[in-house]
Amino acid sequence: MSYRLIYVHIPFCLKRCNYCDFVSNPIVNGDTYYENYSKYVIKEIALYGGQKEPIKSLYFGGGTPTTLPVNKLTDILKKIAELYVFAPDIEITVEANPATVDFVYLQALKKAGVNRLSLGGQSFNDAELGKMGRIHKAVDITATVNIAREAGFSNIGVDLIYALPNQTEAEWYYSLEQTIALNTEHISLYSLQLDNNSPWGKLTAQGEINEVDEYMAADMLKMAIETLEKAGFTHYEIANFARLGFESRHNNAYWQRENYLGLGVAAASCLENHRWVNTYSLADYFQKLDEDVKPLGEEEYLSDAQVVGEAIFLGLRKAKGINVAAIKAQYGVNIEKRYAKELKELVANGLLKKLGKNYSLTEKGLFLGNQVFMRFV
Repeated sequence: MSYRLIYVHIPFCLKRCNYCDFVSNPIVNGDTYYENYSKYVIKEIALYGGQKEPIKSLYFGGGTPTTLPVNKLTDILKKIAELYVFAPDIEITVEANPATVDFVYLQALKKAGVNRLSLGGQSFNDAELGKMGRIHKAVDITATVNIAREAGFSNIGVDLIYALPNQTEAEWYYSLEQTIALNTEHISLYSLQLDNNSPWGKLTAQGEINEVDEYMAADMLKMAIETLEKAGFTHYEIANFARLGFESRHNNAYWQRENYLGLGVAAASCLENHRWVNTYSLADYFQKLDEDVKPLGEEEYLSDAQVVGEAIFLGLRKAKGINVAAIKAQYGVNIEKRYAKELKELVANGLLKKLGKNYSLTEKGLFLGNQVFMRFV
């Protein structure tokens, strides 16, 4: 058993956004946790010892990975490269906030081997960005794409968030248009989901913020699909759109339930039926690594039925859906027998469609995906 991809979590941001529920810590001047973090991630990498089988994707996410000095970030990359074999066409992605990078920083990333940039644009409306607590303006998104091109990046993605409080369809369409005009290779769209612990989540619970209702959110997604497909993007997964040949290999590997290793605070890993998550505490993360112990938080072993069910609902996120023969070859299970009732009902209700030995979401199922996925949990 071997890993096919590696994820590195960088749990720092210059400022926490009002909608954010990710494990991230605002940077404080003189914070030794921030200064020493890369050193501890490198210690964690060494504890896993590497492997000879090649990995096809390396992804730095957060938080905001580019809050780290570029040499700290590339030190982690170099250590992974020492212990792991990289596939010849490996995809190496770094997430970035447009306000945290300049040409010199991006040039150093490119020189170190990073070949894909994922920008958290979120909106092209400065008022929306301000309400979200973002530290950048709309012009910064465009400027960052331009300097990334100058630095040599030919694979750039931009993330957007829709269904913001009081957002109109016209405002959402404007952000879509401006993003398309950047001519990037990838666009990800995320419907706002509020955690009760986020600032907006608390205000929503108190009745001070009204979330966009699910029908308008569905209309916004439908508009986005039509707009992006007209602009030449392929809708290859519920939330993701790409130019031909630029689908995210990292995300595709997750949806195909391939083995992955997560490094850093709160990073998750999966190896066949074994799944674990690192501790969420920076202090605990450092202490365990000082003791040469893997910084585990929680772990579980899934049953065969859980693994197959997970493979089904993850696979159904993709536009191509799932193939009965492929799942049987990998897991030894004929899903048309094991899930005969579920599949029949979902097709009858217009949530799934069947073409040959493939099952995939219908347009109706796309907007009611969670109802479909829960049938296989």
